Amino acid sequence: MHVINELAAITERVLEWMAALLMFGLLAIVALQVVDRHYIDVPITAPDAYARICVVWLTFLGYALAARSGLAIRVDLIDHWLSPRVQSRLAGLFDLVILATLVLLLQKGWLLVKLGADQSILGTDLTTAVPNAGLLVGFVALFIFLTARLSQRLLHRAP
Repeated sequence: MHVINELAAITERVLEWMAALLMFGLLAIVALQVVDRHYIDVPITAPDAYARICVVWLTFLGYALAARSGLAIRVDLIDHWLSPRVQSRLAGLFDLVILATLVLLLQKGWLLVKLGADQSILGTDLTTAVPNAGLLVGFVALFIFLTARLSQRLLHRAP
């Protein structure tokens, strides 16, 4: 169990750095667009495509980080009426359902990356495998985080 928790901690640090770099890249791309539009001609083609890729990656990495921190949006209509023990079991059941769904999504995500390798993004040297890989990386990170949280629940430690 120590190994999965250490892997989750390393994954979290790597994702935080990736998110910071993507935010910096997104800021630079958008700033270049403003400069290009109003002041001087900047030799960058399809900046909107690069910005879109950054946003896709940030979406999936951000969700994985939010789920790791317990900040993901969820509906809890009955939680305040349940005992803490039942709440914990219900949260564990939800984690299992998400994990099972994630296994399916990982398989389909890998197929999406392979199919996207043959489809180019206009105005760039990239293929659609690049934004699709953001989905896959976010799902792999989420899989690691959920596995760590479920292992902590099985050992009766607070996640």
